[in-house]
Amino acid sequence: MGANRTTTQSPIPNARLLILGLDGLCWPLLEPLLAAGIMPCLARLRDEGAWGPLTSVVPTHSAAAWASFLTGQNPARHGITDFMVRQPDGTYRHARPHPATTLWHHLGRGGLRVGAFNFPVSYPPEPVNGFLVSGMLTPRGRTFTYPPELGEELLSRFADYRFDLEWQLYCGRERALLRDLTAMTGQRAEVACFLRDRYAPDCLAVAFIGPDRLQHALWHHLDPTHPRHDPVQAAALRDAIYGFYTALDQAVGRLVADAGPETTVLVLSDHGFQAAARQFRADEWLAGHGWLAFQASRSRLEQWVRRLDRPWVQHLRRRLVKDVSRHFKSFQPGGTLDWSRTVAFCPWNAQQGIRLNLRGREPQGIVAPGAGYDRLREEIRQALLETTEPQTGLRVIDRVWRREELYSGPFLGEMPDLVFTLRPPFSASPVQQRLWADTGWASGDHSLEGMFIAWGRGVVPGRVENAALVDVAPTALYLMGRPVPAAMDGRVLTAMLDPAFLGANPPCREEGAQPVSGAISAGQVLTPEEEVELQARLRGLGYL
Repeated sequence: MGANRTTTQSPIPNARLLILGLDGLCWPLLEPLLAAGIMPCLARLRDEGAWGPLTSVVPTHSAAAWASFLTGQNPARHGITDFMVRQPDGTYRHARPHPATTLWHHLGRGGLRVGAFNFPVSYPPEPVNGFLVSGMLTPRGRTFTYPPELGEELLSRFADYRFDLEWQLYCGRERALLRDLTAMTGQRAEVACFLRDRYAPDCLAVAFIGPDRLQHALWHHLDPTHPRHDPVQAAALRDAIYGFYTALDQAVGRLVADAGPETTVLVLSDHGFQAAARQFRADEWLAGHGWLAFQASRSRLEQWVRRLDRPWVQHLRRRLVKDVSRHFKSFQPGGTLDWSRTVAFCPWNAQQGIRLNLRGREPQGIVAPGAGYDRLREEIRQALLETTEPQTGLRVIDRVWRREELYSGPFLGEMPDLVFTLRPPFSASPVQQRLWADTGWASGDHSLEGMFIAWGRGVVPGRVENAALVDVAPTALYLMGRPVPAAMDGRVLTAMLDPAFLGANPPCREEGAQPVSGAISAGQVLTPEEEVELQARLRGLGYL
């Protein structure tokens, strides 16, 4: 960190912090919007502040990414790679970071008041010194706030309060999607201002998830290089699309306007976006190379059920059929594989990892440890890098990492042996169930490079390179006069700080603090009805 090694940091007088999470924004998207005057507040923050790209995590999945923001940790330390965790008995838990690892906890134990609103992987709400309102995938009818009584007040005060919007269910209704996203963004700003005024937190953090929903569905209208881009259709929707980004900018401006001179503002995204037109599915790709085998008895009926199980079908049947994986074995994790002939498989819904079926590690492992493992992993790695899409000849894979190159922590053993990112226009989200299929309604997918801006107290203007998502929590703690816990992987972004401010307030890292294990088990067990509801919503969001 380039920091001293004491375990205490001098308080920064009257420090205030505003954190704004803008899900899925990236500079290739923002630059033309800022140049066109569509987002003047964000343009001002960039021009007057420090800014640059922000490297996310792999998988570029919102659960893993937001968990890394909340904890300052890589996925092998916080353990979150998906929104739900399937238990051995077939039940599910909400996945969330352990409460003792979050930014809110570390601020609160220093006596600072926090306010956290609408962040993913925050249900069930943890007790904090201030307030917390959970975001996407919060089950209906459950307590979603801390303090608990705040939830009823929000639902009564704000009509039609929305936790999220399932963009997959708007297929063919682009204007309705834009209308509802714009309205939800405006409501989010109203609620955030109410909560800020009510609790007066030292650190207020608000997540706006609307950009992600729009960009999954309508990226082809935003990206002239997209294979499905139609200039006439894009022009017809331009005003409505710009209206959404204007509403988002106004929400940012409204919150920034009331920030005092002692406030530092951090604006960030959890990942970026890129074109998606063709589906890449790791299991089918592995099968094509002979490294994975499906069961010969996989029934044609089950294949058709899976193929037809699209979001609108799931929406209709979710009250009639509880968890389809309990009725069709092929929907269970690994339920269609012949493990006696499978040497490698994809363990994630996000198609960004390959795990070897290693003897002694996997329940039915057949790959020999040692030289056999090393040889097979390298063979698969090279094949990934050389993969081209048959129809177009385009290269598919951008980068491949061995897991030890990217991860460290107590959950390293649960990570895939190889992880990778895709080049556009290939999708890693499981929006289609077949290799090389058209992505259909989905035209955008997550990319590794997000964005950040820092503005206000202690910040020197200019471009900052090599910032990572895991650096945000350590930097936030520093700006509030708190030491960085030893278990955080990130660092304080000193390159964005005024040298005089940095000299007067040297950062430090706590020594001897023990990392918290068991992060995944911190989530709440779902009832069968909640399983149905959340799986339907995940399909509506393109995550299943």
